[in-house]
Amino acid sequence: MSLTHAMPPDLDGSANPSPDTAMTADVTRHEALLSRMAAQVSAFDGSLPGGALLGPRILLIAAQERLTDERLLRLGTAIEMTRRATIVHRDPKREGPWEGFGEVRFSQTLLGDVLLSESFRLLALDGEPRTVQILARAMAGVAAGELERHTADTEDGEDGEAALHLQSAFYEGVAATGALLGGLNPDDTDRYKEWARAAGACHERALAGLTPPAETLARLRRESLTGTGAFSERLLERLGTPDIVWP
Repeated sequence: MSLTHAMPPDLDGSANPSPDTAMTADVTRHEALLSRMAAQVSAFDGSLPGGALLGPRILLIAAQERLTDERLLRLGTAIEMTRRATIVHRDPKREGPWEGFGEVRFSQTLLGDVLLSESFRLLALDGEPRTVQILARAMAGVAAGELERHTADTEDGEDGEAALHLQSAFYEGVAATGALLGGLNPDDTDRYKEWARAAGACHERALAGLTPPAETLARLRRESLTGTGAFSERLLERLGTPDIVWP
């Protein structure tokens, strides 16, 4: 499926650049934004500069070109901090000299709390209550998935699949946030949410040591999301890339 929107002419009345030229510029701009997001997250959690950054990538795709770079930077950083907080909360007994805090030793519970606090501070600065509501619901889904995962006998059993499905709701929430702020219509919003949840599920499966379904990966590559094919492909290439590396 192809979700296309008409591109307006430049403000000076000139024609739009060629699709290839515009795509190259967009990918370069997006990657620069992602580097800035990673740098801001690393100021609090230096365990992995970069990582998959799947949530921020989905935000950039779903938001189209409708938001300023500074707003995307603020929201993407908040989303990545939220994602990392869910990861570090999984093992509360682990602790270490977290890079963002020098030699001070923090338990993972405290580090996760710091990341969540900062992420919601950034969301508050953005000033859109609906964004907070969407991401809060997505976080609830992740927590439910974690509870399901801990009670499952095996990751690749029926319960394990249910846990992965719940955890992938986070990425659906990110897509919903970008679509809301980007002004997408309901039909396109639903398609972005479906695409993001499927990509998130593949990511979670890969992180759990499971093989993502080949048919799902093929479908994700077939679906063109509003002319962002090159950037979407870069996102898919990072499925299964660790979000965090323990010290």
